[in-house]
Amino acid sequence: SGVVEVYVDVTGLAATLRERFDWLSLLLIGAAAVVYLVPTLLLVLRSRQLRQRDRELLRLSMQDPLTGLRNRAAFNASTATLFRVRGADGPDIGLLFIDLDKFKEVNDTLGHDVGDQLLAHVARKLEAACRNNDIVARLGGDEFVILCWDAHVTDLQQIGERILDE
Repeated sequence: SGVVEVYVDVTGLAATLRERFDWLSLLLIGAAAVVYLVPTLLLVLRSRQLRQRDRELLRLSMQDPLTGLRNRAAFNASTATLFRVRGADGPDIGLLFIDLDKFKEVNDTLGHDVGDQLLAHVARKLEAACRNNDIVARLGGDEFVILCWDAHVTDLQQIGERILDE
């Protein structure tokens, strides 16, 4: 009777299997990155774009595109906020309404492009004549309004004179 032992050398097979499993692990990690990471990055980028677009739309909805001043909706919102904050015994608030005389004639004789340039020029001059905390808005057409916070009659007269000088 005897004993026979057989030893099979599998070190080469083990090394090959280990390499294949390492390669397969890297492949699975790469696939997981593509499946999860790329869509996540795309979602983050898209949400940033949407937030930026929403901010731009809000700005455009509250700004007159021709003059860059606040539009009627923004002026109404600002006015409501100021009156709410002001309370009953708050500082005086003054309003100046400006309408350009014979503006229709400018549009009719020189064209709408010149009229638009005139409106933009007037807007810059109105802003220059006002104080830092005054709100200048274009209500529409050739109508502008200036809301003066904490303004007395003399302040309004000075602003009006500066506007006429401009």
